[in-house]
Amino acid sequence: MNTMNISTQIIEDEMEFWSVPSLSIAVVKNGCTPYYNSFGISDVENGIESKCTTNYIIASCSKAMTSAVIAILVDKGLLDYDVPITNYIESFKLFDQNATTNLTIRDILCHRSGLGGHDTIWPNQKSITDFINGFEYLRPSGIFREKAQYSNIMYSVLGAIVEKVTALPWPEAIKKYLFDPLEMHSTYSAYSNTITDTDIAKPYQIINNRLTELKYWNLDSVSPAASVSTNAIDMSKWLTFLVNHGCTTGDEQLISKETFKQMCSKQIDYDDALGVDINLFPTDGYAMGWQTGWYRNHYLIKHMGKIEGFSAIQIVLPEPKIAIALMMNLHSPSVPIFHTIAYTILDSLLDTKKTDWVKIFRKDTIVTAETYNDCNCDLYANCYPNAHPIVNKIVNPSYLGKYLNNGYGELTIEKKQNKLLMLYNQREYTLNSFLSCPYEIKNFKEDIISYNLPLSFITNTNNEAIAIKARFEPLIDDIIFHKVQ
Repeated sequence: MNTMNISTQIIEDEMEFWSVPSLSIAVVKNGCTPYYNSFGISDVENGIESKCTTNYIIASCSKAMTSAVIAILVDKGLLDYDVPITNYIESFKLFDQNATTNLTIRDILCHRSGLGGHDTIWPNQKSITDFINGFEYLRPSGIFREKAQYSNIMYSVLGAIVEKVTALPWPEAIKKYLFDPLEMHSTYSAYSNTITDTDIAKPYQIINNRLTELKYWNLDSVSPAASVSTNAIDMSKWLTFLVNHGCTTGDEQLISKETFKQMCSKQIDYDDALGVDINLFPTDGYAMGWQTGWYRNHYLIKHMGKIEGFSAIQIVLPEPKIAIALMMNLHSPSVPIFHTIAYTILDSLLDTKKTDWVKIFRKDTIVTAETYNDCNCDLYANCYPNAHPIVNKIVNPSYLGKYLNNGYGELTIEKKQNKLLMLYNQREYTLNSFLSCPYEIKNFKEDIISYNLPLSFITNTNNEAIAIKARFEPLIDDIIFHKVQ
């Protein structure tokens, strides 16, 4: 087989410019030996270099692997893309009765369930089955099948279905049906493996201009959406499987060509993080676990992933059978880094005209502390731009206690040194006081975004707290938690 000539200079330059601790890459091209490499320091504190065997959590790139497992089970006759979910899980319910009755695996795979967002409710300690039992209380943010609304949590339903038809826990099912046949022996999807892995990169984010180590998230309840941990070598095997249209290196057609084509075909319109500039080759649709579009007249499927301290991208050109994956242990930014590197390498492999992607994606960027705040959103300032903070505001004692929302679970308000604290999903937040305005929750985590959010107490005629309303999901009205203790 031929050897690909992959220049590492563009990788090293981008890593230096954006202060990326470490990055791993896998590239495959039909007729060539797979290429994989790793750069930088995977564990900054201990000075450990990243290797091709070093694992990275690939976050939402996991969705494509979940889709592949579904496709394999479709071919085996265990699943059908187009029968109602309740055929597999009779007790499953959504807030929208129409969606409950008619929702299919295809609907979930291409994000048209109507239930977008609600990422506040994870991570948690629940099993996949227990997690999805609360979905009937989550208000939809759109009309069933009207448009694509990205949903991590709905991929958990796919995991529950796979568990039901295979009689295996999700981590074992994806291992049996995908990782083992592809000989991806270092790849896994369970938190228990993450915390015992001795060759996994540490997660980082640049906060206040300082590289800060983050904690690994327990992603088990949303495992089919975001939990896969893998390395450059194993990713090259995954990409080889994709450019071979579902066929393993041992010539086993693991996914039939017809099903593979379905999996990769556009199902619904969907916007790309790149925006609408056609010169950046944005995708315009969503298939089943993949975004779809075109790169220099070649059909393209791709997906990006981001989770606490990790980012990833995978791009596949089914014809002419070229694919690339990049993984790094930096929270953000990722769009300019990944696309600069990926597009430069794709142009080289396609032997097409050279474009200065560095200039296009960096533009006139001067890296400052603000550069790394692209995953911060100040909804509070947007809602209350003239709010004036208050120091030592008198706390209504009735505010203290436990509050419950059937979909979002339990929330606790405590007092500490005349400050109110909110305890939710094993995290503690200080409630900041403002004159004649709601309280503010700072740096409230919802998936990859840190929000500053408003929170208000609802009181009765005696000024006693009976509920809380909080902007936990920006796509819908405030979430109401009723006081229970």
